[in-house]
Amino acid sequence: MSKSTQLEGILSRATSTTPKAVPQATTADVVKLAEPAKAVEPVPTMKKAKAKEEQAPAREKQLPVQVEVPESVERALKIRAATDRTTTRNLILQGLRAIGFEVSEEEMRDRRKRG
Repeated sequence: MSKSTQLEGILSRATSTTPKAVPQATTADVVKLAEPAKAVEPVPTMKKAKAKEEQAPAREKQLPVQVEVPESVERALKIRAATDRTTTRNLILQGLRAIGFEVSEEEMRDRRKRG
């Protein structure tokens, strides 16, 4: 089989890269597109999500705080968090609450997703 025969065989099986002709839009198509869109009914499951959003108070913006502590304190904090099955963030918020800072119960909740 010659190379030109092989090439013809390959090209005959290949899909065309030339785009197909696109039909021209008619006046009726343009008028149909210009009509205002009809309102769509919300999905019923969205009502539950909206109700939940309305009940939950707006969360305050979260900002990072970085503090240098002795290595032994950091290690103890991580061990305590693991032992209590909580986060270092939560332990620090508990400590701030204990010395008089206002920290809501919502902020004390663990925000990690559990599977």
